[in-house]
Amino acid sequence: HIETSGTLPISFEVPDGIDDPDEEMLWITCAPKHQFLPDELSNVHEIKILVGPDTTADALEALMSVLELTLRGQEIYLSPINEIEGCRDDSLVRCLELLRQFPCLKLSAQLHKYIHQR
Repeated sequence: HIETSGTLPISFEVPDGIDDPDEEMLWITCAPKHQFLPDELSNVHEIKILVGPDTTADALEALMSVLELTLRGQEIYLSPINEIEGCRDDSLVRCLELLRQFPCLKLSAQLHKYIHQR
């Protein structure tokens, strides 16, 4: 499983010493940053959009418009932005509000932080 911001081309080159890996074993998540490369989204399996308390529905809708041009059935998740050691309830609340407005999206939370495991 690889997670990328999508700002660099995704390469499937395998390092020397690894024998013919099965491409089906590779899973790529993209959490797109401002300068992500939309053409690379065809190489990812899922999209994770980071949501803070100030994330607007308009901003999400604008990003969704860009994503829809290049996606091929990948799941799109909203993920609350948290602190390094803990959760931000305001980010989770904003995710839940946006999910009501965009029911085609799903929630992805850092469960280990909510159950206080590290």
